[in-house]
Amino acid sequence: MTRLLSVASILLLVRQEATTTLPHHHVTLEHVVSLSLYLTDMKLILSGDIHPNPGPSSNSDSSSISTDSYTDLLNSGVSVMHLNIQSLKPKLDILQVEAQPYDILIFTETWLTRSTTDEDLHISNFNLPFRYDRPDRPGGGVAIYVREGFHATRRHDLSVAGVESVWIDLKLNKRTFIIGGIYRPPDSNNNHWLLLEESIDRAFNQACENLIIAGDFNINVQNSNTNKMSRLVSSYNAEQLISTPTHFTETSNSLIDLIVVKHTRHIITSFVADPFVPNLIRFHCPVVAILKLNKPKVTAYRRKIWLYERGNYDDFRSQLNCINWQEILDNDNLDTTAESITSSIIDTASRTIPNKTFTIRAKWHSLVR
Repeated sequence: MTRLLSVASILLLVRQEATTTLPHHHVTLEHVVSLSLYLTDMKLILSGDIHPNPGPSSNSDSSSISTDSYTDLLNSGVSVMHLNIQSLKPKLDILQVEAQPYDILIFTETWLTRSTTDEDLHISNFNLPFRYDRPDRPGGGVAIYVREGFHATRRHDLSVAGVESVWIDLKLNKRTFIIGGIYRPPDSNNNHWLLLEESIDRAFNQACENLIIAGDFNINVQNSNTNKMSRLVSSYNAEQLISTPTHFTETSNSLIDLIVVKHTRHIITSFVADPFVPNLIRFHCPVVAILKLNKPKVTAYRRKIWLYERGNYDDFRSQLNCINWQEILDNDNLDTTAESITSSIIDTASRTIPNKTFTIRAKWHSLVR
């Protein structure tokens, strides 16, 4: 499958390589920065496999479905996508491209803190996120993005203290959908499960027939109807839509990223999509449901154009050489390090490669991979 890769995509591959092959205290300037700069130069500047200006397009290929069919599928209704993102902020550059086909984005394991503002998390063509940040320890968290032109409000009354969740009302075509995003940590005890049940029970007891819950529940429901998640879904006569594995490691796969709906009559289809970053060893796949709703008409979108043929790459390399990479790598938090490397390279590219941001006033077309 042809893919559109960005600087952040390359850096995520570097980070994955570092975390899976080297102890953190061995991730040095030689191992990470040299590799990231080499990949950046080679992939971004020289390789013909990288699209020079990734953005909304209808010309990409898919290994499992034709471009036209995939575009038609995504345009046939309103799409809800969930992904365990495993640190949201460093992946925003990828999401500027990969998120564009979808209408509602639900991310778990956002790993955000209160020091990160909503404005820092902007994704083009989406409103600023509704979010829950874990307050007492690193990790976890949930965020929901809603496409511009859609009307959504937060439902704090459905949240339960101690449960990592975000609930919203989505009002579209004179109908209301309750949409929830939930993250259940793998080390959760039974008391946490009871709190999670309470939050879900509040949602099911609302006078709303259109209910969708998506998230990473860290309970493998593959080939089993006896686990407590499956039993909970059955107790409401609800349906869990996803049937194939969503989480992969070196030696295993599991179905832990789920989409639960009150009624399937509101669903056109559901599926597991390709991972946003290829060739990772450990990863979650996006899970998607298409709702029977007409999309609001979108007449414009913003797109950043990089004029690579006019870039000053000698200056680009010179400015990169002036950055104190060792200071960045001395940070004990690998995600902060990856974010700093990403920001340093993208900021340098912005100064040395001409670029412009345009508002494209045309009918929006879904981006397909």
